[in-house]
Amino acid sequence: MRNTIEILVWLRRQGIKQTQIARECGKYKANVWDTVHGRRSDRKILAWLKDKGCPVEYLNLPAKMREAA
Repeated sequence: MRNTIEILVWLRRQGIKQTQIARECGKYKANVWDTVHGRRSDRKILAWLKDKGCPVEYLNLPAKMREAA
């Protein structure tokens, strides 16, 4: 299960807004929200979060992404 609260806390501490993620990933803000809240597993958004330093244990990555990490 994705740890939404910890992801949101991490984003706030980094000064990152979900609109920034959407813009940089070429996605809608709703896709980012759904991914952060565990309703979707958009690989591009999850990869962006991981690459920016969000702790992997918060993200509950899909199996194929975990293998690559």
